[in-house]
Amino acid sequence: MAERKSVESPAPRVRQGITRQQKRAETEARILDAAHLLLKEDRLAAFSLRGLAARLDMRLSHLQHYYPHASDLLARLFERFIEHDSGVFLQHFEEASGPPEQKLQKALARLLEDEAYLDSCDLFMSEMAALAREDERIARSLERYYAQYRKGAADLLARLNADLPPKKRSERAALVVSLIEGALHLRHPLAQGGGLNAKALAGAICALARM
Repeated sequence: MAERKSVESPAPRVRQGITRQQKRAETEARILDAAHLLLKEDRLAAFSLRGLAARLDMRLSHLQHYYPHASDLLARLFERFIEHDSGVFLQHFEEASGPPEQKLQKALARLLEDEAYLDSCDLFMSEMAALAREDERIARSLERYYAQYRKGAADLLARLNADLPPKKRSERAALVVSLIEGALHLRHPLAQGGGLNAKALAGAICALARM
């Protein structure tokens, strides 16, 4: 009787697919991390895929397999910023203890002390706002970012004053967003005169909630 040959079962395709996906995700994260640093150093005017490929020690064609154009990469980089950082302020608020006004002051204090987060905000809000005039994807992302921001501000106002009607909450939420963004972007020149601090900023927001 002929001896039967054992046949090895092929490796599951699902496992191979997951491995490829993980490898791709790791490469994309490495590209985005390097792009963030390069954009921070060179700003938008000098940013290029060729320069990024050199920093990554990667062939330009390999980089373009992931992101064919610089605008593709920048749009994804901005999306990642929105995903990771757009809810930081409200997270600080929820984690703080005490009544709403005290929680607000503590959240703003943490925000003003987080230089890494503030640097990212400066970078993306200035560079991406300029690019949004030319790229519809980034313009839509920017609109979505501020829509989320405004909704969060409206929820915050409701916590500070439950009697504030929804229409007024929405209107004043835009003022709160403008107030916080302006304070963060101008924090260095404003701080020199001693006028910018978490307590004063929280007081201004609470005043908007009570108006």
